Amino acid sequence: MVAATTSRYEVVCRLAGGGMAELFLAIQQGAEGFERRVVLKQILAPLLADPKFRNMLIDEAHVAMSLHHSNIAQVMDLGQSKGRTFLVLELVDGWDLNQIITRTRNATGSPEIQETAADSNAAPASMICCLPSAGSSQPIDGNVSAAAKTRASTH
Repeated sequence: MVAATTSRYEVVCRLAGGGMAELFLAIQQGAEGFERRVVLKQILAPLLADPKFRNMLIDEAHVAMSLHHSNIAQVMDLGQSKGRTFLVLELVDGWDLNQIITRTRNATGSPEIQETAADSNAAPASMICCLPSAGSSQPIDGNVSAAAKTRASTH
């Protein structure tokens, strides 16, 4: 297992991996037996030598920490262990989007997915996928790239 156990976080298992990072289920440990399940996100080992990936992870942490919505997993911490930067994210226990789409597709033949452009002049890359839910299915208003640029200008 690549993710290192730190004094505050004990890695339980690997959850998933992508093009830049991987996710691990971990237990956050505190005083008096305090424990909470969390997710650790860290850059893939082959990409560690390139500082731009570390900077992207830090930018993600700053942007995500400024977003507060019940449908967004919260960033709880940013840490380092054995030279590797990691994010600590709130664990949202339940089905992931792939499981929901698969179950919906199996039950109905096609998923009920609505694509909504965040901006009327938006390119396809900025399309947001919204599943119907109890409450609003409106995309969250926010300019992530502007937030990242603001952080970059403060370095």
